[in-house]
Amino acid sequence: MLPSGSDSDFRARTSSPVSPAPPRALSFGRAAAQYAAARPGYPPALFDTVEELAGRPLRGARTIDVGAGTGISTRLLHDRGARVTAVEPGPGMAEELHRARRAKRQSRHTKSEKDHAAPRRPPPPHRPDRTQP
Repeated sequence: MLPSGSDSDFRARTSSPVSPAPPRALSFGRAAAQYAAARPGYPPALFDTVEELAGRPLRGARTIDVGAGTGISTRLLHDRGARVTAVEPGPGMAEELHRARRAKRQSRHTKSEKDHAAPRRPPPPHRPDRTQP
């Protein structure tokens, strides 16, 4: 399990299969970065349907993403406010999931620092000294 830090509602777990997985089952791991870059996300309607079938919003729901891969659905669930535990047995896919999580955390910290920085204002326009009539 990753240290949760500021992402207390987003955890990723990697596990070794109880018995060795057949090579084909882990074949995506060799191309995990390419898979993450090329794989499209899921449409919002999918998560709307999940909420409808569950009879509750995803915000605050505790969810488990089993076979999380590179974390596409994990991130989308998290973005909807779900508390997600991602489980991925393939080391290549799990590493990509962790990499994306670190990048998102870094992006959020950078954005946060920019949001809290003092706004840059242009210098005041040049005004002549007051003159007495």
